[in-house]
Amino acid sequence: MKIDWYTKFVLSAIAIGLFLNFASPIIAPKIANAEIESSDLDAIERYLRAIKSNLRKISSGACVNSKIC
Repeated sequence: MKIDWYTKFVLSAIAIGLFLNFASPIIAPKIANAEIESSDLDAIERYLRAIKSNLRKISSGACVNSKIC
């Protein structure tokens, strides 16, 4: 019966470890800090301007991309 006790002990240890692995973010959640730099904002604005320009071209019929138009 020593094997039975050993198996129960090992499976219990695994279960406790899995539970603690699951519960650790709930007990002490990590704080997310979002930072954005001005260069990132400039890149986003450029992409948005390009999208706006492409939409104008598509809506006016001046689209040169044969796959879209």
